[in-house]
Amino acid sequence: MLSGMNVCRFVSSIALLLFSVGISDVCAQSLPTLGHVKGKFYLVVDNSAKVFVNGLQIFDVEWNKGKVHESREIEIAPNDRVLLQLNNKGGPKGAFLAFLSTDKKHVVSFKAADCKIMLEATQKDATQRDIEALQRIAAVTKNAGQNPFPFECKSEWIWGASPHCAVVSLLRKEMFQPFTK
Repeated sequence: MLSGMNVCRFVSSIALLLFSVGISDVCAQSLPTLGHVKGKFYLVVDNSAKVFVNGLQIFDVEWNKGKVHESREIEIAPNDRVLLQLNNKGGPKGAFLAFLSTDKKHVVSFKAADCKIMLEATQKDATQRDIEALQRIAAVTKNAGQNPFPFECKSEWIWGASPHCAVVSLLRKEMFQPFTK
């Protein structure tokens, strides 16, 4: 027979177990376990962009009347660095970037607040410390609110401080969101 103290420990253990299972179920539904997530980047840019992930170039794109460009399949994870070298030859400018997982379970959106303006337009990578030290945030451009992709995301049209510039984003766990459609 269980004593009063043992009953309390037993009930507390069961409650803690149920609470833990409930939390892990909620987390599993909302975010990946966040090792690496496999998928593709999607980009529309006016006029041109080179995109680098951890210093590795994955895009070299020229404006093509709003054409959506799709990268090869790549794996990303929190704390990876995504850098865009942007170039505008005059007139309107903007870059719209998102990542969609291959299994269509997760999307990473890039908002202006997620992107910092690099000091050098020719840089291809930056350390986490360098990114955290940057003060200037990318600007939302003229195309605000228009999603050119065939899927839902919360990205924004962004640009840096000059016609030729670079912006960088340090991927945070919260940026990996469940994909709805």
